Amino acid sequence: MFKWKTALKAISYDDFHKQNAERRQGLSLIVKKLVIILWGFLMGGLLNFINVPAGWLIGAMIAGMISAMTFGRMNSNKYVFKSGLCLLGISFGANINIDFFISLKNLLFPLIISISLILIIALILSRLLYKNSNLNYVTALFCCIPGGASEVIGTSHDAGADERIVAAFHTARITLFVFSIPLLTGVASNALSNRLSDDFQVKIGIVEILFIVLFIISTILIEKLIRIPIGPLFISMVLSFLVNQFFDFGSNFYILPIIGQVIIGVVVGQKFDREAYQQIKKLGLLTLTILFVLFGTSFIIAYLFSLISNLDYAVSLLGVVPAGAAEMSSTAFALNLEPSIVAALQTARLIVIFLLLPLLTTYAQKMSLVLEKPEDKHYKHYS
Repeated sequence: MFKWKTALKAISYDDFHKQNAERRQGLSLIVKKLVIILWGFLMGGLLNFINVPAGWLIGAMIAGMISAMTFGRMNSNKYVFKSGLCLLGISFGANINIDFFISLKNLLFPLIISISLILIIALILSRLLYKNSNLNYVTALFCCIPGGASEVIGTSHDAGADERIVAAFHTARITLFVFSIPLLTGVASNALSNRLSDDFQVKIGIVEILFIVLFIISTILIEKLIRIPIGPLFISMVLSFLVNQFFDFGSNFYILPIIGQVIIGVVVGQKFDREAYQQIKKLGLLTLTILFVLFGTSFIIAYLFSLISNLDYAVSLLGVVPAGAAEMSSTAFALNLEPSIVAALQTARLIVIFLLLPLLTTYAQKMSLVLEKPEDKHYKHYS
């Protein structure tokens, strides 16, 4: 009887310490996330203070990258990133008017042209990547698909691609575009980054806070039922627009995109860690060539889009460049360049490519059988 009691006490003692260790570990991760986000605010605030275009976003991204390179990537909760998207969407939706929908109707044709051109360029670049590397064609194509990174990476594994290479490639693409596009767009359009000036007042009260919490919870619940790329941004924008028809929040939500930019910047920066760097380094100069060709052609496509749509070139560039809906919408807000239109254009691009992913997967697998030779391809299958 004594032995049984002793054994039970030992088990209870071990369980107690195990639970305490898990709690301490969980608390440590929360503190780490808060410290990194705080660092993002400090870096973003610094760049914003010296008037760097989209300083909040770029500064937070730098903070995320440095922390990932030095201390490793944090295990980010998906709801952290979704909350950042919601904050952006709430602010954009509160500033939408009827003219916005008229503008979208007029942008439909140029949007179809731009998406088609981006996909054609992606197919050409994937063939170039395939011929000059040891990657199979499925991996090469998924590296170049200009869709949402999470959707493309998630689909790539089942399609037979090396998802490590695909993830690293898309991380490099987003990093390059998010660093450079805001700076180039800001300089070209002579737009200045939004700063918290002396005449600016944060007008968020208890009513606004309650609505923000309600928006975020409702968006996350709806997104579980309606799965679309960059769903939280789009859904929260629609909800905010509808509610704002009855409650005029207007500039009261001004501070929200700044918080959203910092959260998104930190999470995106965290993706470029040592592992991503090593994967990109293996492909060497070819990676840079592919990325810069995609980068350069995006400016040409944006110019064509601007000509057809009569939309400002800077807005056109942010709307069609394959650099992430959240990131480009944040940049548009920071530079006062029609963030709602940019968010709508980017969301439309991601949805179209998301719907085309099954077709692109089938095409890649068939082309893989036609093109690949087992003796000279090392990434024949990935599992």
